[in-house]
Formats: sequence, C-alpha cells, structure tokens
Amino acid sequence: MPLINITLVEGRNEEQKRALLSKITDALITSFSIKDNGYSARIIEIKKGDILLPQSKNNNHIIIEITCFSGRSSENKKSFYKRAIKNIKTLGENEKDVIIVIHDVPLDNWGILGGKIASEVFPKEQ
Repeated sequence: MPLINITLVEGRNEEQKRALLSKITDALITSFSIKDNGYSARIIEIKKGDILLPQSKNNNHIIIEITCFSGRSSENKKSFYKRAIKNIKTLGENEKDVIIVIHDVPLDNWGILGGKIASEVFPKEQ
C-alpha cells in the first residue's frame, strides 16, 4: 500500500504531470510487485519562491518520496530507482534533477481500514 508523493516546482502542464505520475507508478508496481489498485499517488506543486535549491539545481527538480510497508529488499529498491529514472528520461527529464527517497514504515505505524493497525490486517506481509 505505498504512498507516492512527487514534489515539483510549478510550471508543468496537466499532461506532463499525469505522464510523470504514470511513469513513477508503473516503475513502482513492477519493482515492488504491487497490485494495480494497491497504491496512492499525488503531485505536490511548490511555487518557485517557496523552495530553496542549491545553485547546481534548477526549477526542473523532482523529489519522489515513496512511503511503504517496511521489508522491501535492496534489490527491489534498486530496481525501482533504475526503472523510475529510465521512465522519467522518456519524458525528457534530466536524471540529475531527480531525488528518490523510500520511507520504510513498520506495519505497526500504519492505521488503515477505519483505524485498524496494519500488522493485524496484513500479519504476514512485509
């Protein structure tokens, strides 16, 4: 049940944002073996004046954060990083403008399905 947050500096159109969501989601579904309906994805746009970037970065900067149940292997994560960058490059984005962070969260730290603790809903899943 990963949560996908993609933070962008404002300026991309709706089609570009939808394409980026699709490419990242596809990479995650494949790399983490997720069911097609087992995730939530969103774009968060930041106004140009509301973000301070190093001089080496520009306004095309993309921050991808994945919050997921803990337990994914390093191989799953490496696969996601590679697929995500490969997919993003097909949109004309520069791989050097992308940062990806995976937050592994233990099942006991998720409240789902009306306030149930995830470790009781998914006792064997990681």
